[in-house]
Amino acid sequence: MLSVRRLLTPRTCSAVTRSLHSTSSMRRDISSSEEFESAVLKSTKPMVVDFHADWCMPCKQFAPVLEKVISDADGDAELVKVDIDELGDIAMEHNVTSIPNVVLFSNGKEFSRSVGAVAEEQIKEAIDKLVAAHKAA
Repeated sequence: MLSVRRLLTPRTCSAVTRSLHSTSSMRRDISSSEEFESAVLKSTKPMVVDFHADWCMPCKQFAPVLEKVISDADGDAELVKVDIDELGDIAMEHNVTSIPNVVLFSNGKEFSRSVGAVAEEQIKEAIDKLVAAHKAA
């Protein structure tokens, strides 16, 4: 059996801390319609909006995949998360009828969307297209 002390050396602790900070900085949880408007609709950066709910198991399974793809995009796109139970009005405004539902925005306008827990390659391709189109505009 491994000792916790052996696993949590200063080196591994700092790596875990860096990993936690990078994950939290690449996503933003939206808490109001005003915040959604300023973060997504008025953004000049490609935005990826994950409409989800805490009770949704496919959402929970898909979240790490989406966060990895965003992390791999090296800051070319940002992720925001909208809990449909807390912000149902935003979900209705954007025609979200099933979750997980990922809506990609460029310059505040919907670019494309993906419904369901899609494969990593599929969401990566969609985000790559969003970033390329945004850069070309």
